[in-house]
Amino acid sequence: MEAIEYVMKLESVSLLYEKNIGIKNLTIKLPRGCVYGFLGRNGAGKSTTLQILSGVIRPHKGQISFHNEQSPFVKTSWKKRIGYVAQDPVFPHNVNGVQTAWFLSQLYPKWSNSRFIEMVSAFQLPLTRKTETYSFGMRTMLSMALAYACDPEVYILDEPTAGLDPVSRRIVLDLLKQETALGKSVIFSTHIVDDLFDNCHYLGIIDYGQMLDEGAIVKFGESKNSLEEAYFQLIKHNKPSGHVAINSR
Repeated sequence: MEAIEYVMKLESVSLLYEKNIGIKNLTIKLPRGCVYGFLGRNGAGKSTTLQILSGVIRPHKGQISFHNEQSPFVKTSWKKRIGYVAQDPVFPHNVNGVQTAWFLSQLYPKWSNSRFIEMVSAFQLPLTRKTETYSFGMRTMLSMALAYACDPEVYILDEPTAGLDPVSRRIVLDLLKQETALGKSVIFSTHIVDDLFDNCHYLGIIDYGQMLDEGAIVKFGESKNSLEEAYFQLIKHNKPSGHVAINSR
């Protein structure tokens, strides 16, 4: 059996906002060339975990690895190879899509204008409008286009299909398949079981800031209903240790 190559890992990572509030001793492994679905209730710690993986915030303890390099936090050199889409993207005030793209292009060495235009055209985004006039879905689309233009090795996406119309949602999901076929890796959180079952190779289930189970998607069931039931059973029988309450999303 061929060994699995992991492009990123969190190993025993913790980030506590207050005593017993946050993620604790979390280990997560992102395989190369796969779509990894990240599932959990609201407040389970999904966004905090993805922010740590993307380098937006630093954990209090634990190790992060990128390929074969280890560090207690995501290094700047790693960030240039990661595309991150936040759950609620925020852009600088009083700038339009073109100006936002120009700024980001100065930071990412593999920036591709053609990739940016390709994705913006697919979404039909009005780039000359100020980003503060964008709807929630349009901000997500712009963020996806920016991440794609950076030509990253790893995509870290926090509910990237939330608020999107059916056409735009399909564009995003097709993009994930296209990029992983090229050997890139994706981790994305969602509450849509259909998206997980139809698009993911791996699944991680988090609750109260701790990983309940992780593995190939087939481990959790061979249908959407059985996957959903496996998730419900894991959550149902999980009891928080030390009365953990999570205030992250």
